[in-house]
Amino acid sequence: MSFRTVSALSAIVVATSAFSTANAALITTDPTGLVDGPTSTLVEARSRLDGGASQTWKTALITSGNTLNATGGNTTPATNPWQNNVAADFSFSYDNTNGLATLIVDWGTRLETAQATILPGAGNSLVGFRFEARSEANSFSILDNIAVSVNGAPATLPITSQSAIGSAFTQSSDFFFTDAFTLDSFAVTGTALFNWDAGANLQGDRFRVNTRLLQGVAIPAPGAVALAGIAGLGLTRRRR
Repeated sequence: MSFRTVSALSAIVVATSAFSTANAALITTDPTGLVDGPTSTLVEARSRLDGGASQTWKTALITSGNTLNATGGNTTPATNPWQNNVAADFSFSYDNTNGLATLIVDWGTRLETAQATILPGAGNSLVGFRFEARSEANSFSILDNIAVSVNGAPATLPITSQSAIGSAFTQSSDFFFTDAFTLDSFAVTGTALFNWDAGANLQGDRFRVNTRLLQGVAIPAPGAVALAGIAGLGLTRRRR
């Protein structure tokens, strides 16, 4: 991998410090007033190279340490679909009305789909997401051309890619939905690409990219709280 390639990749990771709710409308990097307490992983949609002799899964949904509905294992023939420095299209969607998560990776000559129903834990809601990448020395992993939609509408992100260059693990800022209580669906599309030197160890999770959905305790919007109070007051009056 050349210095020019590394420099070009570094340039496409845009800082998130100037990102504001006004620019995003549907998402923000500030959880204040949106989430009460810490977040945890709801589900991780992961694509990995794993081009070694193991020929294990390439596409999977992962939650609480469990690999769900992984695809791309010992198929016939058991070949690795990833080509060096060649991008594959991906899409990941989550239906917040029924918990259905779907990850699709399309190499043009081969398509894999991982799908599972994954619901938030008791008292939790889907509140946000982030992007991650991992690579080894003299190589890189990248999610590029990232575009997201919330409830079917495009949402602006301060980044268009997430990359790990050399021996590194990287993650984006956490992004939060401005109104988790009206969230019906979330989707992200883009391309995934791995670049590796000859002789690199390609087995396992050494090269991977993923979208991680976050769950937490969502805080109702002030307007929703006020409406709930008015409704409760009306019920009290009727009871009297």
